Amino acid sequence: MNRLYIALLITVLCIFASILAVISNESWIVDSGLFTLVQKPIIISQLVAFSFMATAILITLYIFTESTLVYYMHISVSVFALLIEAYYGFIWALTPLFFFDGIRTHWRDNYNTDAVANVQSKLKCCGFMEVGEYTDDNCTESKKNPCYSALTGAFMSNVSSSGAFLLAFLISMGVIDMIFISSVKGNGDHENRLLLTGD
Repeated sequence: MNRLYIALLITVLCIFASILAVISNESWIVDSGLFTLVQKPIIISQLVAFSFMATAILITLYIFTESTLVYYMHISVSVFALLIEAYYGFIWALTPLFFFDGIRTHWRDNYNTDAVANVQSKLKCCGFMEVGEYTDDNCTESKKNPCYSALTGAFMSNVSSSGAFLLAFLISMGVIDMIFISSVKGNGDHENRLLLTGD
């Protein structure tokens, strides 16, 4: 059982780190002016934080109950978190331009709205890939600076950092899972009960 307390401690530390990731992502999304257009980094980091919170609760419940239901709930939460962390972590860390390319559709659908005007005002840019790409675009912030270049120049490292955080959380969740599963396997009576009776 002592190993479960180690898993719980790692989980609590990850909760604090994931809350910092939420704050960091919200900060750069707001600074970029993208808050009303794109919130995916904030939502993903919130999901990761909630998955660590759920993991802490489930490990604590398991310590006291050794319930099969709690065991499988923990495994389900972990698989969900690992998939999200792996998918977005690798994409954002290795190909951060993919994030910015995904903004293009939102931009095209909103280019004469306050959502896009906010980005253009903050970054002193017009258009997305090029200035004047939309003939009825009302932007007057810049004649030379497209917003794609301004966004990638100012915030690409933030997207990469978001991906790196997710990969670190992926490793952390994997370690927590290994400790959790090895603790259950180390408890032979309970392991047999899990496999044979489902209790």
